[in-house]
Amino acid sequence: MSLIDRASTFRGRIADHGVSKSSGGFPQLILQLVATEIYDVDEQAWVDWSEYDVNEIQAYLVLFGGKGETLNSQQVKKVTGWDGLSFAGLAALDLSKTKIQFRVEENTYEGKTNLQVSWIDEYDAEPGRTVCKLDAAEMKSLDAEYASLLKSSGKKAAPAKAKGKITKTNVKSTQPKGPVTKKNNDPLGPPTGTTTAAPTETKTTPPAPAANPNLPTGHCTKDEAWETVYDMKAKDVSDEKIANIWTDAIKKIAPGVEQENITDEQWFAVRQVVLDKAAAF
Repeated sequence: MSLIDRASTFRGRIADHGVSKSSGGFPQLILQLVATEIYDVDEQAWVDWSEYDVNEIQAYLVLFGGKGETLNSQQVKKVTGWDGLSFAGLAALDLSKTKIQFRVEENTYEGKTNLQVSWIDEYDAEPGRTVCKLDAAEMKSLDAEYASLLKSSGKKAAPAKAKGKITKTNVKSTQPKGPVTKKNNDPLGPPTGTTTAAPTETKTTPPAPAANPNLPTGHCTKDEAWETVYDMKAKDVSDEKIANIWTDAIKKIAPGVEQENITDEQWFAVRQVVLDKAAAF
């Protein structure tokens, strides 16, 4: 048997599996897959592939990343029946009779293009790309986190039009009252009716604030901080209110610092400030 030589959607079985760490240090599941069918997009049907030697490929599925559980992890649970409670439990599963559907796509990295497994699914799942959507609770949390940005970037209402027909008699002059000033004919002087532009101010990025010994100590990412404060907010704290408290805390802890430059220690301090004001304890 040889490696699969084309990008397509296949069905087959899991020949072997193991749990390891990715190059980034995250837990990953490695699957040794053997294809027995290939999906014919034109015919919209599965076609036998067991007679071909190019039917093997390994899938490298990172289960948890810097922002928590991945979509791969959720698919692994669906396909294998893993409960998600233990990596040792996942490694010990008997998957020798587990059937699986998987998608192989081209991946280009540092100028080299290889084939890799980009998605796994249940054996009888509808083939094709899957649109991944947040559930209602996740959407609510996302709206709350970005409430202030949505409010500022939303479409502004058009000003109401004046009622009635405009006529010559009801239009007031906007010319200022007072003596008439003669036109300046001095070719060296500034043009009449213009003002000298103010010198352009050069914008500089404000330096990151010095460490404050009075701030709570610890570290976490932005997403970890937000998930904690949103999950622990009191019932009487609305989504809009928690978003405003969150924004104010960022301004307090890291004034003038772009969010991508805020440190994990500062995000931890932001989390503590918000919890002090909005947590249900």
